[in-house]
Amino acid sequence: MFEVSADGVRARQLPGTDAGSGSPAWSHDGNVVAFTEAVHPGSTSSDVGLDTIVADGTCRVAFPNDAHGVYSGPSWSRDGSHLAFVRSDPAPGPTQLEAARSDGTGAVGLPATTPGQWAPDGSPRLLVSAGGIQILDVATGGVLVLDPTDDAEFPTWSPDARHVVYSISTQPAVWVVGAGGTGKHRLTPVDPGNSEDFFPAWSPDGSRIAFQRSGPSGIDVWVVNADGTGAHPVTASHTIGSGGPLWSPDGTMLAYNQQAGAGPQPPEDVWVVNLDGSDPHRVAQNAQVAGFFSRSLPISEAGYRLVSATGRVSGFGTECSVGSAPVIAPVVVPPAPPPTPPREVAMATTPDGDGYWLAAADGTVFDFGKAAALGSLSRPPGRPVVAMAATPDGGGYWLATSAGGVFSFGDAGFHGSAAGRPLNGPIVGMATTPDGGGYWLVGADGGVFSFGDAQFEGSAYTATPVAAPLAGRLATPVVGMAPTADGHGYWLVASGGGVFTYGRAAYLGSMGGRRLSGAVVAITPTRDHAGYWLAGSDGGVFTFGGAVFRGAGPAGAAPVVAVSR
Repeated sequence: MFEVSADGVRARQLPGTDAGSGSPAWSHDGNVVAFTEAVHPGSTSSDVGLDTIVADGTCRVAFPNDAHGVYSGPSWSRDGSHLAFVRSDPAPGPTQLEAARSDGTGAVGLPATTPGQWAPDGSPRLLVSAGGIQILDVATGGVLVLDPTDDAEFPTWSPDARHVVYSISTQPAVWVVGAGGTGKHRLTPVDPGNSEDFFPAWSPDGSRIAFQRSGPSGIDVWVVNADGTGAHPVTASHTIGSGGPLWSPDGTMLAYNQQAGAGPQPPEDVWVVNLDGSDPHRVAQNAQVAGFFSRSLPISEAGYRLVSATGRVSGFGTECSVGSAPVIAPVVVPPAPPPTPPREVAMATTPDGDGYWLAAADGTVFDFGKAAALGSLSRPPGRPVVAMAATPDGGGYWLATSAGGVFSFGDAGFHGSAAGRPLNGPIVGMATTPDGGGYWLVGADGGVFSFGDAQFEGSAYTATPVAAPLAGRLATPVVGMAPTADGHGYWLVASGGGVFTYGRAAYLGSMGGRRLSGAVVAITPTRDHAGYWLAGSDGGVFTFGGAVFRGAGPAGAAPVVAVSR
């Protein structure tokens, strides 16, 4: 599989793909691709798996295929958290449309056997052509029939998910129906033998529909206004190939397949043309177009990891799991009021995101991916380890305990600790300065302690005990902190979802005052610090600013204790 620029100048093979890779489906931000993969390339086996991989070749995830079946037709949900696909088990096994989380877990069967297209408004609905045009509600299993015509095909959502456009093979025109099943009408004429229209596709702004028209002289790409007026050809080659036209994200160009020879099954090339018909040009030979996209986010900004209290790491978007710790049992330690959410595991990530460390409450550190093994505490501390931070170069890390003790490893320098100080609440979080010359500790009471070159920018401390109802500012315990990119500020987050900003940290929103099914346990900023994620103990993920939602932890699993990118 290859990625090619729209002008055809730049092309590259997607790392990790080969001749057995096919049917690519790009996430809406262009950062992750799902594709089918021949499990045994070159053999007689019919196994075809389903994988996802980040565009830079990292974080490859293979969906379970214990039954040695065949996957096909992957489709991404709008937020990239789920995939729909068709899975066929070996004969006489069934063929079924399924939906699952982007890591392959939580698959559910749906009442269809053909590929589905997720609703662009983010709702859990799939549009399918299965003995008519239908909408399947993934959450409830409900089925809404939009058009029962048996040979209705090639349905596509309107950008606002309020309408559906499709064609009918026995009435080969462009048809539109409301997403509620009413208002069916024809946009182009039915004139078999002279013009047969199929493969319709809505423009990104919803104002036009592109489609293929087959006539006496051949097949071309046409465009019609959404109200049925102004139908006109965009190409004039008369040799358009299989599959429908695809719109560029800005709606100014169309990509399509064009036959490159004669015969019953001629090879096809990928072409791009401006919407006004100008500058048609070939961008790839002997290929088929599978997506037309632009990257709305840098690859490094489009994912995060969740860590559970038992050491399980779940990856989302472009940040994959490269390993989990052995099942970590909670360490029995003397109780330390006021109570805080359990933190049996802390996490720190390498600068490039290709590795991470997990720390258990007893000070044992586990390394994964490109994270170096730099050591653990030789014996359990008097109070549990609750926080961890890595040095800027990834050559070291610090561990912090609930009593304020700080332990350094690798090239991490010791700059002081809060051990021995009278604390109004246990330490719950840690953050480091950009140069690694200092760090902050934060307590459950909102108190902030700075060491080395870390500047004190303020705290949420209140004299009222955080375990009791407050007349003051802090209504629930602080559970974590995150620094700004320049080190001149930080965010604090409380278990009730409140976010507090200090120095140059920008307030981008919070869950404070909202009903939560699980306490918030951590905060982490995007790499450009233009947004942040909050993680709940139940696996819920909340996004603010430029942070993008990529999925949540599975319900009923061990409590989440950390989030990291």
